[in-house]
Amino acid sequence: MKTSSIRIIIGVLIFSIALAFIESAVVVYLREIYYPDGFSFPLELIDN
Repeated sequence: MKTSSIRIIIGVLIFSIALAFIESAVVVYLREIYYPDGFSFPLELIDN
């Protein structure tokens, strides 16, 4: 592999890890907004 190919792969890897952290943070915040008392399975439907 060329050095430029390795740099692209490392860049994509760092980007995907950063995006996964952002997505997990959004999930945590949304769960806190919609289920402030926590939740257990099966989930109850939320009225609009």
